[in-house]
Amino acid sequence: MYALTLAIYGENFLITERLKTYANQGASIDYRFWKSCGGGGIDYLERETAKKDFKAFEFKYTRDYLSRGARGFSRTYQMPVEIVNMSNYHKFLKIQPLPARLPTSRVTANSCRAPNGTALSLLLGAISQACSSATRQRSLLEKGESVKCQIKNAKYQTKSK
Repeated sequence: MYALTLAIYGENFLITERLKTYANQGASIDYRFWKSCGGGGIDYLERETAKKDFKAFEFKYTRDYLSRGARGFSRTYQMPVEIVNMSNYHKFLKIQPLPARLPTSRVTANSCRAPNGTALSLLLGAISQACSSATRQRSLLEKGESVKCQIKNAKYQTKSK
């Protein structure tokens, strides 16, 4: 259940950040989702409004191979499907990756906690790399609880309600 929740919120996070990037650039994007009658699907399709060709993306947390539905889509529509995972999501978001090793004194799993005391360590790596040095606020979810963290120069601080 936890892995499914992480996958859903991870996909939402990536798509939202991608759409924000396009909005900041003033680009006009047509985006869609595709699902077959058999249940297979593509997580995200997009194209620039002026172009005809869509780009297809499949989000995977760790795997580097396409699902059966994505392979079927690629075969049927003669379109490559790009896999977005933990090692290449920065390219999807069009951001520069941070160094592989971050100083542990600045970003740790215990420095951002949910109100019930559980660490958000699984999402910490992805979010710490996706954040710029400017102050941003992100809403993270774990087990249905909303967690707000103030992010300043990759330092995490819990905000009180």
